[in-house]
Amino acid sequence: MFNFIYSSSNMYAPYCLTSMSSLLKNNPDLRECCFYILSNDISAAMRDKMELLCRKFNVKLQIIDCNPVIRSIFEGGKLNFNPASFLRIFIPQILPEIDKALFIDSDTYVCSGIQELYETDISNYYCAMSYNMPIYKEMLQEAELSRSAGYFNAGIMLLNLKAWREDKIQQRILQYYYDHGGNFPTDDQSVINAIVAESTLVLPYRFNAMIGTFYWSYKKFCNINSEIGKKTKEEFMEAKNQPVIIHFNGPGVRPWEKLCGHPYSRIYLNELMSVNPDYKMIMPNGSMIRCIGQYCKHKVIDKIECFINR
Repeated sequence: MFNFIYSSSNMYAPYCLTSMSSLLKNNPDLRECCFYILSNDISAAMRDKMELLCRKFNVKLQIIDCNPVIRSIFEGGKLNFNPASFLRIFIPQILPEIDKALFIDSDTYVCSGIQELYETDISNYYCAMSYNMPIYKEMLQEAELSRSAGYFNAGIMLLNLKAWREDKIQQRILQYYYDHGGNFPTDDQSVINAIVAESTLVLPYRFNAMIGTFYWSYKKFCNINSEIGKKTKEEFMEAKNQPVIIHFNGPGVRPWEKLCGHPYSRIYLNELMSVNPDYKMIMPNGSMIRCIGQYCKHKVIDKIECFINR
């Protein structure tokens, strides 16, 4: 059984549905899978759309009301964070019968076969993740990590839930968060890194192709990333040209926002509108001038990269 987990608010539910649809359409041979949607406010209309999609592909779906879990977060103290973003930490508790699962952020698009990723052996690790792109020294400091440990992006996590339960990882993550007063700009990502980074298997970037994959040259990637995040040019170009999962994790690169310059925006929008035909595009945060500037910058970079790689 392939277990896929998403955590989504109702606002992000259209993008969660789009990611689910891309996974199913681009993995036609996938059998025996179940989607688990963790949420506290998904509307009846969005539930109907998710159920319709899963019936179409004959896969299982569970939409789990996580309000009790969210309330329990506040019992540890009044902290400055969005509780919905913390639901992935509670997966071992919410799904006690599952020992292995793939957590996928809602702001993603699955381009191709995901079976290789899911079947990665993580029996000796807590999870498998890709290094964040970029890795700044401030990130390492925030999670109190050494350079050798690395800093991972938690948007795609292959989880060894059995090991999380045995070693009480959920409790350790929460205790770390409370002990540090909840002062983490990245919410749970740095806290997850602080506890599991040294027992995490490094995934190739093609399994979590972030913004830098498409907007940076390999030279810029090497210059801006710390040494622990550096990869060979072959791996970098593989992520750029043959991504398995694209992660739209930054301002100006979200295809559902107007003026997005991401090279995969058209493919994403086709999928978004196929499962959300009544969706209305939104303007990104910030001024129109800044938005246009981002749009133009990304388009220019895309043209230059195409010219260089002809």
